[in-house]
Amino acid sequence: RIANGDPGIIAPIPGGSSHFLLPITTSFEPWSSTVAIVNLAPTKTVVRVSLRAEDGVLLAEIERNLEGNSQWIASNMHRELGVNSVRGSLTVQSLDGTPLAAICRHTETVTREDVFQQPFDLRRTGKTFYLPYWFAENLRYSSVVLNNPNSQPASVSLQVFSPDGVELNQYSVQIPALGSAIIPDWLFLARQNETPSYGTIHGASSL
Repeated sequence: RIANGDPGIIAPIPGGSSHFLLPITTSFEPWSSTVAIVNLAPTKTVVRVSLRAEDGVLLAEIERNLEGNSQWIASNMHRELGVNSVRGSLTVQSLDGTPLAAICRHTETVTREDVFQQPFDLRRTGKTFYLPYWFAENLRYSSVVLNNPNSQPASVSLQVFSPDGVELNQYSVQIPALGSAIIPDWLFLARQNETPSYGTIHGASSL
């Protein structure tokens, strides 16, 4: 739950997943990221956790033994990794393919507001995606987060469509190998004053 009492929603993940991506983790004050990892198998496994900057550079990496059916909660994941005041994507992988579950919670250290982030199964990456958008009047900003799990750079285009299917704008970006990008709405909604409060964003990637 977050500070105002609204429920946080954690979506289910497919069974048998052993390699996850958490698109954003942070240790920039006043936010910190908690990560929980569960070994779903009755046998022990070794879990590798890797943090990468937006340019794809490996910032920190650790391995941890997890007994069968056990869990590990890192209340401050970046401190566990020995880094601070950074932002980047986190991959979680069992080295022998043992199925895992994972979840991330970002906490505002002053207000104690929580934002939950579900992991993405790296077996289910794709070259196209669709995002509905909706802008409330009191919303400060929105962003699209793009992650490239490939060992080569990827080109991504975002097309913004109105509710009746009219293309309003297009934005292109290059994502470094193993890197990520946070695209604020003012970049891909260049004509935001004329943009309806809701519609669809179509994304296409070269990889």
